[in-house]
Amino acid sequence: MTQLRSLDRDNNLSWHALSGALTTQIPDAKNYRDKVVAHTAVLERPPPFVDELRNYAMGTADLLARLARGTGVVGLDLGAQMAAYDESAKAFWSVWRDRK
Repeated sequence: MTQLRSLDRDNNLSWHALSGALTTQIPDAKNYRDKVVAHTAVLERPPPFVDELRNYAMGTADLLARLARGTGVVGLDLGAQMAAYDESAKAFWSVWRDRK
């Protein structure tokens, strides 16, 4: 706390300046501040449903694929990759499937 007192000699230090000082000079105080904020925050909206998160992720993936195609990045066909994935998954699960 002596570091904090030396930063605020006039007791007029703004929260923004204090926040910057905490992040660089007093890591324990920053950790405490982050925990207080996390535990006292109030949700303004209800948490999203799983399908909303999936739709957001799919939209982001679609956007990135379009940007990649637009910039000339070469794309790979997922069919060939999925065949290799399926073969690997079958080999992995066969250990437990064959125990019966």
